[in-house]
Amino acid sequence: MASHYTLSKLFPIQSQLDYALDDARTQQEKEDLVYHYLKKIDEEDLKIPDFQTGLEWLNTEEPLSLSKELVGKVVLLDFFTYCCINCMHILPDLHQLEKRHSVEDGLVIIGVHSAKFPNEKVLDNIRSAVLRYDICHPVVNDNEASLWHELEVSCWPTLVLLGPRGNMLFSLVGEGHSDRLILFTDGALRYYREQSQLKTHSLGIKLYRDSLPPSILSFPGKVAVDQSTKRLAIADTGHHRILVVSSTGHLLHVVG
Repeated sequence: MASHYTLSKLFPIQSQLDYALDDARTQQEKEDLVYHYLKKIDEEDLKIPDFQTGLEWLNTEEPLSLSKELVGKVVLLDFFTYCCINCMHILPDLHQLEKRHSVEDGLVIIGVHSAKFPNEKVLDNIRSAVLRYDICHPVVNDNEASLWHELEVSCWPTLVLLGPRGNMLFSLVGEGHSDRLILFTDGALRYYREQSQLKTHSLGIKLYRDSLPPSILSFPGKVAVDQSTKRLAIADTGHHRILVVSSTGHLLHVVG
């Protein structure tokens, strides 16, 4: 059986890079530091365990595996739970990465939902959160937090960036690391592209929201009533807009 590694093996190696980046003055110097670090960490070959079989997946046609579909991809694991406000705060960083690099470019983001409380293990609750937060990458319901424990993750959110062999490269803990996240991801894609280890195949991404019937409202938040005109203003949160309707429900205006 192949040996697997945990974050306790990665952190001492990465800490040297983190200190050096703090002292770096230019973007080019930072990129060079990351590139040389990648040459070193790639030789360590810090492979992690694969996802357990039988887990529930969202936004995919079928389960994904580090030893099959994800071979040849740089994979960003986002260990999160949907009730964690800090986890919500980094979603814009992940959206930015998704716009910057596609699956065909070589980057795959996977949300590893690792529940803190029993109700957070329920798939329907996770489905609702995926819709509410507009999560467009694959999400696996690791309801017993198996991979969390195997990697010795200790807090939400934790990001773990993997190379194309399922080998650990970087980890970021907490929020507020958008610059480092882009630096590390860009560097990994550049390095493995030069090593001809990236693959351009697509994955069976199938967004959960696309399986639902059309709806005028999505997660409506608040309603304000104009007594003088008998109009209602509805915060259509999921669609990022406000609907102004008559008292009988006739749509009058759309704002946003």
